[in-house]
Amino acid sequence: MARAYHLWGLAGSWLSDPWAWGLEAGANPSLDEVLEVRRARMDEVEHTIALTLEEPERVIASVGTPSSFAST
Repeated sequence: MARAYHLWGLAGSWLSDPWAWGLEAGANPSLDEVLEVRRARMDEVEHTIALTLEEPERVIASVGTPSSFAST
């Protein structure tokens, strides 16, 4: 996963700069586009939690902080 949040993620009302979190506040994706992103995220989660007895010490990389998004 390259970003913690998808570009179309919802920003809280308290968030004064959604771009700092990699969010496009004015996005208006179609239902099909949203469902495609949801499926991809669900696949990522499924992959992440699919630890087996052979890999109990697998390291999961941190997704970073808002400041790290500027370089991606």
